[in-house]
Amino acid sequence: MIENRFLLDSEIQRRIPGIRILLFTLRNVNQSDPVLQEKCQELLQSRWRDCRALFTGPTYAGVQSHPQLAAWRDCFKSLGIPIKKFVCSAESLAKRAVKDPEPRSISPLVDFYNAISIRHLVSFGAFDLQSLQGRCMTFRFTKEGDVYSALDGTQEEKMPVGEAANICEPNTVLARHMNWRQSKFALIGNESKDVVMVAALLESLDNAALDKLKTDIHEQCKVLFDQETDIKIIHTAGEAVPY
Repeated sequence: MIENRFLLDSEIQRRIPGIRILLFTLRNVNQSDPVLQEKCQELLQSRWRDCRALFTGPTYAGVQSHPQLAAWRDCFKSLGIPIKKFVCSAESLAKRAVKDPEPRSISPLVDFYNAISIRHLVSFGAFDLQSLQGRCMTFRFTKEGDVYSALDGTQEEKMPVGEAANICEPNTVLARHMNWRQSKFALIGNESKDVVMVAALLESLDNAALDKLKTDIHEQCKVLFDQETDIKIIHTAGEAVPY
């Protein structure tokens, strides 16, 4: 098996001090298993209700007032990303939870990472490993020649230079604006079995919150998929980390 690698670019680290990358893999997942489908749907529904309760109660004056989501808005602003048009996927998910009483179930793997995301307000990307075999995944700023395939598009788009993105080298953008929207390329489908899940973490997520996130991932992967997870936390730029 060809080894996959992840690289955090030094310029991303310079522009976003304290950024860390969390990633882990799941393998041989049978998404057609009706028991797994039911378990993942139930987990997402439960956490969806918790999120609605959190943001419709007196604690927060709207989704974007949560410190974790406010930190991402500040990060986007610092990178020149217009937040009226682009917000991180965790904020979008939380807003949908406030608006819609019930979540839309997509597939066991997507339901799983959405449930993790909405509990911890951390944006996850998930990618089919078969599409990534032997290619390095990098968080970096886009350069001339990088391309992106929008979910609702019919052909590749040339990327503007200088956008922070998750990229499958040499030039295929996996997610625009770091965690705003994924590409068609390496998108998880119903037949996906082997996947890698990735989240960029800001300094606003302290060590205690990170420990809770890791514990939740470990516990749910064991309960749902009967797998022990090797969670990697990458905080050193320029080092290609295998996964």
